[in-house]
Amino acid sequence: MAIPEPEQIGLARATSPSGQRTWIDLEHRVFLSVRPATCSLETHAPNALSEAEAIELLTYVEAIVAREFPDLPYDPGARMGKIHKGWFAGPIGTPQRWGVTLFAFPDWGDSSGGSLKIKAPGFET
Repeated sequence: MAIPEPEQIGLARATSPSGQRTWIDLEHRVFLSVRPATCSLETHAPNALSEAEAIELLTYVEAIVAREFPDLPYDPGARMGKIHKGWFAGPIGTPQRWGVTLFAFPDWGDSSGGSLKIKAPGFET
């Protein structure tokens, strides 16, 4: 099965000052960024996830990580925001470090947001 290009699933190309590949879901205002080592989905106020939505997303991510990456250990140090969970393997700061993180901070007012990131192994951090 081929992975569709973001434009094929209705995402619009967004301008990125850093030159990274970025798209936006215009309906939900979710940003997709793709770099050689990572891909991420991010939300920002006023379109940040609510606490209930973030908890629901965390439930889905936990199930996906358990199914797709069963040997990836939970990292209790991956903490940021009110709702957070991370799974990582490899020493911190090395190319062998890879994993999945979900951070959500729905209670930060105008700074509310969230991030779901997947980092591939074999790249500098």
